[in-house]
Amino acid sequence: MSKVTRLTGGQRGEHQRQGLPLHEIPSETDTPLETVGQHLRAARLRRGDELGRISQILRIRKDYLEAIETDRTDKLPGRTYAIGFVRSYAGYLGLDGPGLVARFKGEIAGQAESLPQVGPAPAPERRRWGMVSTVLVLLFGGLLVYGVDQMERPARPIPQPTTETFASTAKLDRTIAERAPPRIAAAAHAALPAPQGAGQPIPAGEVFGAKNSDVRVVLRARAPAHVLVQDSGGKVYINRLLHPGDVYRVPNLVGLSLTTPDGGAVALELDGQGAGVAGQPGQTTEALSLDPQAIVDHRGGGIGTEHNKVTQ
Repeated sequence: MSKVTRLTGGQRGEHQRQGLPLHEIPSETDTPLETVGQHLRAARLRRGDELGRISQILRIRKDYLEAIETDRTDKLPGRTYAIGFVRSYAGYLGLDGPGLVARFKGEIAGQAESLPQVGPAPAPERRRWGMVSTVLVLLFGGLLVYGVDQMERPARPIPQPTTETFASTAKLDRTIAERAPPRIAAAAHAALPAPQGAGQPIPAGEVFGAKNSDVRVVLRARAPAHVLVQDSGGKVYINRLLHPGDVYRVPNLVGLSLTTPDGGAVALELDGQGAGVAGQPGQTTEALSLDPQAIVDHRGGGIGTEHNKVTQ
């Protein structure tokens, strides 16, 4: 027969004085010996697992697992995340996951509002440069270095033609004409007017300076002639060989001059009227002013007066 222990009146009166009903007096079996975190820690230690290994397997940060085991719920990223961590941790240890989750919810019931409602901080991303990006960076750097090198190099001066250059060019032109096939030479001579004659037409040729506006002075080649037109500063407007019939419309600017190795081969026109030739046939005309008044004075000086009227 089992022995029954009865409460004495003093013991019953003591509990009644404390205001606790008999059915609510806690016993050893009703009071948990440890928290959820302590329970999980004890189970892990019995298995001999390390937090670092479990963190890698569950993909949960190690400091979060440590916070669960030490009941530092304020270090967890939020109620939802914390409950999920406990469920995963308990399942890994082979414990009663739903039961531990229910206990954990009760433990954090009064702390739910204080838990930070944010997700876990993402790991910093490392920028990985692909091969294409590297090639583009190297190419851009090379172009930059090349551009700087080109900017630092001094500009090469453009050589200006001299009288000797025109003399050599005229000599070359005569040599080419002499060595031309007979039929071509005959055709060229037939198209050229007589050096001292008047009234023979000059064949139509190519027009240079067609875009120049308000033109008053025109140069017309009576025979193959190399012409150079430039201003007092050395800026070149034309520097080429004109064939018979070719014309150059001189820009309406002050200070332009004409240089040619054969003054008699270049006819001058002013305001649509013949104004003689640039100089004596076969002789170099150097820096002849192309200002309209200078051409009038040049014409009055008697140079090339026999060719004042140029047949169009």
